[in-house]
Amino acid sequence: MQTLKSAAGLILIAFASGCSTTDPLIADKSLLLSPSVQISYEAIAGAALAGAAIWYVADPLAPTWSVARKKLAEDRYRIDLRQKRFAVGGDGEAQQVFHRAAETLAEENGFSGYAIVTYTEGIESGPLLGQRVSRGVVLLGGAVETTASR
Repeated sequence: MQTLKSAAGLILIAFASGCSTTDPLIADKSLLLSPSVQISYEAIAGAALAGAAIWYVADPLAPTWSVARKKLAEDRYRIDLRQKRFAVGGDGEAQQVFHRAAETLAEENGFSGYAIVTYTEGIESGPLLGQRVSRGVVLLGGAVETTASR
């Protein structure tokens, strides 16, 4: 991260210096695709920069749902789900993700099951786009007996 800040600082200094003897960052050339079609390096760099910005905002490799768990009591948890803002699909899977999170909680805490006390789904309005959310409370039950065999 520090290297990225240093590189950004050096680029900013180069642009801010206003020196006319510096060479342009992108060569004034074109990529010849056919006799009648050519694309400037400037256009290629602009498309790459736009693609990187879209990739950063949309982040297609990030999980569709974020899961937050809060312990309310020894056997009671609140599960909050939030879908990422730019998601392609996954609109109907909130209940599946909720049940998976509840099962994981039960297993991690030594319980054999759970009961859903409350569950809601909705859309929270944001500055630009709405975001799907889901919230529920689960009650863990049926403690698993652990016996050591010798």
